This record gives sequence, structure tokens and C-alpha cells, in this order.
Amino acid sequence: MAINDYRIQKSIDKVYQLINHPLVTPASLLENLNIENYSKIVYSKKGDLLNVELTCRILGKEMKYLYSFNAEQNLQTIITQTENEEPYLVFNRTDELKSALASYNKVVDEKVC
Repeated sequence: MAINDYRIQKSIDKVYQLINHPLVTPASLLENLNIENYSKIVYSKKGDLLNVELTCRILGKEMKYLYSFNAEQNLQTIITQTENEEPYLVFNRTDELKSALASYNKVVDEKVC
């Protein structure tokens, strides 16, 4: 398989994963409570979104992971927040899909040219 063919396949795989897979589920996040430094998980619903807040300690600081899922329980966003710091967007499915499609289009354009 040529390098461009491999890159095209990797791009297709990433787009497929983002469209068709949850990546992580609300239920799978419960497993984190088995990890020593995780202390709390809170589920809440706002409209069609299911929100999950995980709390843990990393290097002595409290850290929160805020996950948001759509009605199909597909992960939409992950935001982290360390105590006394601003929230930080780690993952946004829409942005990731746009980026993956742009990468695919770039590789296809390179192959055509």
C-alpha cells in the first residue's frame, strides 16, 4: 500500500470512528472510580445532553473532567478544570470531525495532483 493510500485509509477510519462510535460511554466512566485517585462521579441531564463530572486528584490538585453526551450517548465534549484554573476544552466531536474531513480532503487532493 502506498503512503498516500495508507494516509487516506487512516483519514477514512478517523472520520468513520467520529461518525459511528461513542468513543467513550457514560457507563464506561464508572470504571474510573476503581482507580485510586478518582473520588467522585456525578451524572446530570440538561435538555438532551447527559453530563458526567469526574473528580480526581493529580499531583495534589483536584481535577475535574466534564464529559457531555448527546441523546445517543455519543461523546460530544470533554472539558478539564484544575482547581483555581480556567476550564480547558480537550475534545469537541464537531471540531474533530471537521479536522478529520479536512485531513482526508488534503490527502485526496495530494493523490489526485
